[in-house]
Amino acid sequence: DDRPSPRDFFAPADERSTRKNIVAGLKWLVENAACGDALFFHFSGHGSEQRDLSGTETDGFNETIIPSDFDKSGLIVDNELFDILVRDLPEGCKLNVVLDCCHSGTALDLPFNYVRPRGWQCEEVPFHTRGDVQMWAGCADDEQSEETHFRSRGVLTTAFLHEMYRNPRPLYKELLDALHANVTRRGFTQKPQLSSTQRFDLDNRVFSTVDGFVPNHNLIYGVPPGARLTLGRRGRGRKLPQRRPAPRRPDLE
Repeated sequence: DDRPSPRDFFAPADERSTRKNIVAGLKWLVENAACGDALFFHFSGHGSEQRDLSGTETDGFNETIIPSDFDKSGLIVDNELFDILVRDLPEGCKLNVVLDCCHSGTALDLPFNYVRPRGWQCEEVPFHTRGDVQMWAGCADDEQSEETHFRSRGVLTTAFLHEMYRNPRPLYKELLDALHANVTRRGFTQKPQLSSTQRFDLDNRVFSTVDGFVPNHNLIYGVPPGARLTLGRRGRGRKLPQRRPAPRRPDLE
């Protein structure tokens, strides 16, 4: 049985945060998920990028999270996070994700990204699913997510806790604006991101980890016929630019 055992939660941090344990925990979270379930996943740690060899990323890079044993077991890429958490989530099941790490903007490969002030923007080659999933990311794909000087918490985690304590039932628009203001006020330049499996009106939906399901409005499951990828500046053609590699040790980022 690969599911986490109670003793895992009392092991040293480096033992708990191995690739095997993180993947097992993700699978445990969505196992037997059904309509009416509300799930929550929070990751505050290290993130990086990995060259995309499949040709499915506009910028030429997969976003990743870094387990403690990444040097032996490898990174956990966005495709894998999507496959475990999102792909088979049933309609009527709600999942909220908070990723407080570097390069996390589209680290769940959700089809819709909210771009201030324009609104929802759809990925060029979206993979539409049935569940109701939203992800709050600490920064854009090309940004780094910092830590606060107070208790060495991630900036997004600190801002999220502060704003939810101040206003426990904000509209999505209120929360997104408040997170940006909080991060800027603390002197950081990273820009929190919001992505989703479904479009919705941020001015008319209250953020909650348990209430307020959005029904499936996607007409198809999977990639729409005829969708094609146009490589952007960071991934034009086959010769991809050099990027900062993943750190040799997680504590170096």
